[in-house]
Amino acid sequence: MKTLKIYHLGTHVKFEVEDLVWCILCTSFNCIATESIDQADLVIRGVYFGNTGRNSLRYLKRINGIAQRLLKFKYTSMSNSDTISVRSALDPGKNKIWIHLSGEKPNNSSDSSFLNSDCDFGIGHEPIASSNYFRMPHWYQSIDWSREGFHRSENAFYRLGKPIQIDELTQGLSSHSMSQKNGRCALISSHLSSPRDIFVDEMRKVMPVDIYGLFGDGNPQFRSNQCKRELLSEYSMVLAPENTLHPGYVTEKIPEAFACGAFPV
Repeated sequence: MKTLKIYHLGTHVKFEVEDLVWCILCTSFNCIATESIDQADLVIRGVYFGNTGRNSLRYLKRINGIAQRLLKFKYTSMSNSDTISVRSALDPGKNKIWIHLSGEKPNNSSDSSFLNSDCDFGIGHEPIASSNYFRMPHWYQSIDWSREGFHRSENAFYRLGKPIQIDELTQGLSSHSMSQKNGRCALISSHLSSPRDIFVDEMRKVMPVDIYGLFGDGNPQFRSNQCKRELLSEYSMVLAPENTLHPGYVTEKIPEAFACGAFPV
């Protein structure tokens, strides 16, 4: 099996453990994560530039090295520049293959949009008609693809507890199973900014709504110390608002609700 040296930047901190794209590459290559972009055969560019709060010390050291190289080009922001792209600064000869990988909401920045990224290929939410782009919504990351030969550690599904089976999304919700639920609605959220607060107020006219996540953790009764399957399996409905409205942007929220036997709203 051919060895493929991969340099990834701006990806989430557990990329080599959790990510489906890494898993797919490992089925065809002996993948090795390299600390040097100069040694890499392939560069995977994520969208988390500057979001250092979620990254490990190893990643911060890597970002610091990138920043030093960018400063040589008078590059003042890792997300926006009128003069030079991240790729041009780090790979001026364009000797590497670059893949833009995003599970976040698409926008016009070079981080979130493949079209502005200066990468060779892209994987993400965007409905782009290009042979160099593969549309893979983020909820694909929550699916069990082992029958297709893509095996990931259980650690990749720590939030939900275990991966979603395709059957869980196709079999539907029966009236009998719904009758066994608690007649309540759940929301897992870090905030109640508009329009989420409106959704909650309107739903509470129909049934009680329990809020979990960072926003709900102020109330000990609603601390989200369970995995999602354990938590949501009791509920009749789940409020599942996305962070933004954008063509093709669908994350794990709706599939997870169905997998837990709850009706997503």
